[in-house]
Amino acid sequence: MIHPRDIHTLTEFKRNSTELLRKLETSGRTQVLTVDGRPKAVLISVEVFEHLAEQVEKAETLEGIKRGIADMEAGRTMSLAEAEAELKKRFARRRKKGSKSA
Repeated sequence: MIHPRDIHTLTEFKRNSTELLRKLETSGRTQVLTVDGRPKAVLISVEVFEHLAEQVEKAETLEGIKRGIADMEAGRTMSLAEAEAELKKRFARRRKKGSKSA
């Protein structure tokens, strides 16, 4: 939850950026920047950003696993030999396109 003391105008941030960045580092609390009284940007610590990025990556991985399981259950699979043949065709097409533009 954003606390009112963690909301600042963009002008205030421009004037006191060093102090507000120090506050962000020491408190670990998200800081909100406003323009014309409306929220326009959020400042988060590097640690919070890294945590959020890790959570997004985990969620994307889980979603990919779920899609893979659904594909298996629906019979949308191919053998290793079929997959290799398909990849070879795709790479061959890309090479042809690449050599034409060179």
